[in-house]
Amino acid sequence: MNKGDLKYTGMGIKARYPNVPLSKRMRALIQLFRPFTLFAPMLAVFFGSIAQMGYASEMHLLGDRIYELLFAGFALMIAQASGQISNQACDPPELDRINGKGYRPIPSGVISQEEAISIGWGLALFSISGAFLISPQFGMMVSIIYVVIVSYNFEPLRLKKRLWLNNISMAFSRGLLPLPAAWAIFGNVFDPLPWMIGLCIFLWVLGWQSAKDIDDIEGDAKYGINTPAVYYGIEKLKKIIIFPSVASFVVLGLFLWYNIVPFYSSILLILAIPTLVMHMYFGKSNAIEQLENNMVWQIFYLVLGGWFLLTAIALIL
Repeated sequence: MNKGDLKYTGMGIKARYPNVPLSKRMRALIQLFRPFTLFAPMLAVFFGSIAQMGYASEMHLLGDRIYELLFAGFALMIAQASGQISNQACDPPELDRINGKGYRPIPSGVISQEEAISIGWGLALFSISGAFLISPQFGMMVSIIYVVIVSYNFEPLRLKKRLWLNNISMAFSRGLLPLPAAWAIFGNVFDPLPWMIGLCIFLWVLGWQSAKDIDDIEGDAKYGINTPAVYYGIEKLKKIIIFPSVASFVVLGLFLWYNIVPFYSSILLILAIPTLVMHMYFGKSNAIEQLENNMVWQIFYLVLGGWFLLTAIALIL
């Protein structure tokens, strides 16, 4: 790791998030959920299910299924929230303070680690139970996502601190699994198409998951969390992530060439444009205060949602 990289931390984000007229504790609870990150799983379920219906020529059933679909999206959104809460609760509070994020609910002392873990497990129970009520296949997929969440955050595995296993596990749960999970609500989880597109998303997330970690290098390094950002430094990592990022679109191109995915799936290649923008800004200190973290990480979630949106458009056409 380059010593200069340790200076890239503490973006000066003030405790103004979320800036809403509520009590201090209620604001802390909202912040604990990391609301901005919850849209991608909701979009994954909504557009993933629509993609399946479009592919199966069942769009005429959307009106009858809309409430079930929205509840499924809420269940996966709660799973994401549970993972975010567990992630914060399992880190030492001093780690966030070192990284300039002492305003967060746990290091600020507004919510204890024990409270956060209890909230996380409560959300997990709700999410998994709700998923099984919708569909046994969907319930199994959400359960697998929770296995990854627990393995990533909790000892003895705590994959978060293990080089590349951290990114691979997140790419597995955020990239590969969501589309097949959404597909399983009304379709067959063993259909190959959502897994093929999910593989492309997996490769994309594998690279860009590192965008989150460049703000946390100093604290992660001190507490033995060996992220790619800590191990390689920002400039070298910027070059490394080109490979999985480009590979996601190359694999998609091969799937299109060999007719493994429908022709209209070529619309997904548009996402190479914002991905290029992400590479241009990777490693620069350009935080969006109210959303927390750097701009590339915010674009990450928007583009991740774009994978699901454009997949739905492609399979409806």
